[in-house]
Amino acid sequence: GSQVMAGFNNLSDAYRQGSKIKILAVADNQREESFLPDVPTFKEQGIDIDDSSVNFRGIM
Repeated sequence: GSQVMAGFNNLSDAYRQGSKIKILAVADNQREESFLPDVPTFKEQGIDIDDSSVNFRGIM
């Protein structure tokens, strides 16, 4: 009990799932305004990430 299923995936794959998946954060230095403008970055949520490895992935 008290477990949540989560995973890191390419956001375009998650986007195709529509409302079946909730994207919680984007692992990039800034929001992707043209694709997912309402999804905050990890940094916006106070989670520090390694800037050298950011790309367009997110946690769902």
